[in-house]
Amino acid sequence: MKKTTFLILLLAAFSAHAQEVPKSDEAQKKVADALTTKDLKGDFKEGWNKNSSFGTTVNITGFSDSWRQVNTGVVGNTNLHFILKHQNALVKGKNIWINDFEGQLGFQSTGKDEVTRKKVFNRNIDKLFINSLYGRKISDKVSAFAEGNFISQFLAVKDKNAETRRNIASAFMTPGYLTISTGIEYRPADYFTVKFAPIANKWTFVSHKNVQIDTTSGLAYGVNIADGKKSLSEFGSQLTLGFNKEVMKNVNLGFRYNFFKAWKDTEGNKNKPLDHRLDLLATAKINKYLNVNFTYIGILDKDIFNHKAYNNATPKPIDPIRSSWQSASGFGIGFLATF
Repeated sequence: MKKTTFLILLLAAFSAHAQEVPKSDEAQKKVADALTTKDLKGDFKEGWNKNSSFGTTVNITGFSDSWRQVNTGVVGNTNLHFILKHQNALVKGKNIWINDFEGQLGFQSTGKDEVTRKKVFNRNIDKLFINSLYGRKISDKVSAFAEGNFISQFLAVKDKNAETRRNIASAFMTPGYLTISTGIEYRPADYFTVKFAPIANKWTFVSHKNVQIDTTSGLAYGVNIADGKKSLSEFGSQLTLGFNKEVMKNVNLGFRYNFFKAWKDTEGNKNKPLDHRLDLLATAKINKYLNVNFTYIGILDKDIFNHKAYNNATPKPIDPIRSSWQSASGFGIGFLATF
């Protein structure tokens, strides 16, 4: 039993965001996003509320080249992760306005360069998230809301196996996603929320001139790059599920699952497949400044062309290879400073 509890605590890993036990606060619990600092802590008050935090996590394992208890060639694993959050919220009676900023940057190394023998670091987390939400309470468990959010990344990623100068897999605003929506939120409990937006519009931006494209269709992330376009607009509906709860003493689990259904886009496509995004955060609190934590991001978007699978295929397929479920995760011991 002790070993099982210890493993559960170790699994609570990688972002750096120690949480307190959620409290009941009528002013904020109706509309706040399930993964924002204030929503987790539950301490909004009338007027302006502000909160910022910076954290870092590290996880290191090491083996010598002669160690035979692991697979040949494994020399150790290093994870580094940085996170910056800021939020402000204005509460006025039944009305609330929440603004969030989150930046994450994580690096992972599982080996050494074959020539220099130095550790090589690759990014496994790169996230820029900005969200603004206005809500008005209708009843004890129901609120109306209007929300806008922007998601992208900070740095560019090159595909070293690319056969042309188009070797950028992703970069800032490649892609960038802007979504505006309005609808109703239902919160049956402090720790669970359902937001349904029957009216939503998502814009996908692709700005880097050397982004990789699907050579058959000329598309990159659904944007018709071959025709000189830089963006794609999709009108649809979306559903967002939010959960935050202390599932066991000092162990908190929070996730945000978003479904977006595009009914029509500016390229004339109708009734497109669902887009999925899951952001998950679990933390096991050690003390005021330290925690063991786990972060996970999962994405499924059929507009994304799987260049890695295409480059590795022999012979090259006639039809494009669409992306399957993408995931990024990490874990470690984290330090968090709130100010």
